[in-house]
Amino acid sequence: MNEPITRSVGQVLDQALQRQKQGDVEFAYKTYRQVLAQYPEHPLALHYLGLVAQQVGRGMDAEKLLRRSIELAPDDPRTHNHLGQVLVSQGRLSDAIASFRRALQVDATHADSANNLANALAESGEATAAIDLYRRLLESQPRSAAVLYNLANALKNDRDFEQAAAHYAKAIECQPTHLLAHLNLAMLSEQMGRFEAAADHYLAVLQQAPDHSRALSALLSIPGYEPEAAQVQAATRLLAGKDLESEERVRLHSGVGKYLDRRQEFDQAFDHFTAANSVLSRRCAPYDPRETTEQFDRIIRTFSADYFAKLPARAAQGEHFIFIVGMPRSGTTLTEQILASHPAVYSAGESRALPELVKGFGHAYPEALDGMPAAQLDESARRYQSAIEQHATPDAQRVIDKLHLNFMQLGLIATLFPGARVIHCQRDPLDTGLSCFIERFDLQRDFTSNLLSFGHYFLQYQRLMRHWRAVLPLRMRELQYETLISNQEEQTRALLAYLDLPWDSRCLQFHTTPSVVRTPSRWQVRQAMYTSSIGRWRNYAAHLQPLQRLLEEGKHETAGPTQ
Repeated sequence: MNEPITRSVGQVLDQALQRQKQGDVEFAYKTYRQVLAQYPEHPLALHYLGLVAQQVGRGMDAEKLLRRSIELAPDDPRTHNHLGQVLVSQGRLSDAIASFRRALQVDATHADSANNLANALAESGEATAAIDLYRRLLESQPRSAAVLYNLANALKNDRDFEQAAAHYAKAIECQPTHLLAHLNLAMLSEQMGRFEAAADHYLAVLQQAPDHSRALSALLSIPGYEPEAAQVQAATRLLAGKDLESEERVRLHSGVGKYLDRRQEFDQAFDHFTAANSVLSRRCAPYDPRETTEQFDRIIRTFSADYFAKLPARAAQGEHFIFIVGMPRSGTTLTEQILASHPAVYSAGESRALPELVKGFGHAYPEALDGMPAAQLDESARRYQSAIEQHATPDAQRVIDKLHLNFMQLGLIATLFPGARVIHCQRDPLDTGLSCFIERFDLQRDFTSNLLSFGHYFLQYQRLMRHWRAVLPLRMRELQYETLISNQEEQTRALLAYLDLPWDSRCLQFHTTPSVVRTPSRWQVRQAMYTSSIGRWRNYAAHLQPLQRLLEEGKHETAGPTQ
């Protein structure tokens, strides 16, 4: 191809690319094919045709075309960058990272490749490397809202919440209409207890997108915020439509229900909570009582008194670990916030470290633990400890793991960390069941979206806790939610004594402790102790009668012995 023809073809391709960007994909496709019919090895035509293939959902064809373009013209960073984006869409992060890095080897100043590399590193869990790269990008693009927003996301995932909030705010300063920055800052502000700021940013989202279901539902849910009539009407209108995504429908039903609950319109509120749970139940496998019973049976059979009697002595004792367990909405977050207000305590929140260990044991768990060599147990303990302590402060004497459903894993905890301490939180089961029904949880076995499913699960949980009390060689303190609410200082002193920690009055001011709370309790733990949550179920008594009968037939316990 001589120079004049190449220049002419280049102009044709660039014009077609502009038409493609404007949405005329068919014109672009025909143009690229015409060029390739005359020049089958034209790298730019292959490259742009690869972009069309990616755009219409033919990722494998896109990859082949881009790789062939790279073979012919390996020094174009754009092609490496676009190949990386195709690989990201296929979930091949490590291959994508390699492509973005090759683009930067060709041209170290190629900003799109650097930003995409940072995004891929963040998605693959390499937070530190991603954050460093975003910061380098900001040196040359200090007013880039996109880079600031991506850096904020990475900082949030790395648990640097204050810096994340600051960078979301700076992204908004650079681009006031950055909807996702407003939305993410609103959600983070909620978790940090800054509810007024959260409301402001949700309102900023609604100014751009008045029917934004996430912002609408959040505004309706925030305690202390009085929504405008137009906002309630917008939520109601959206729910009456047929085109709403199921996730949006769940959020809006939940938000309207909480708004009506605050207005003490309890029957109407319950209708919305029921509708939200009805949608949720259609999106996942139904709760299986038999499967749950069999799972609890296996735990009880495996972790017998004989099992613990023959456990080998081990080096890893875990005296500094505190496991706060119990049913969802039983006071675990409140207990965590009280203890995390002590300067010697660090909380890892609802860590996934223990479930990941269990997942690693495979389907043979829990039976696989019986007779497992001490060396293998020690390695499991080290993996857990490394995961749970990666963000702990150097002066932390106690480390909290507050994943409430770890009550199922107390046998594993006793096996790996015989020196650990357990706080078992309990609450009136009717209040617990109602609160679970109102809130949303990401559970493998969703027992919360149906009150009778909750009742069955609750009775199985009680059966397992009775077993643990009989056989578990761990220090375990039972904590009744209602008692904690009524006697805050007395119970707090008792908890600190149980943990061998000195008294610190900051624990009484837990609601002022700076922290990020990602659970549904994020509003409650930002307030001083209040008693209105006790007996809340009576507002919905007529709707809870089937659950009440089931629990009475199961002869539920309200508390176990305090040690």
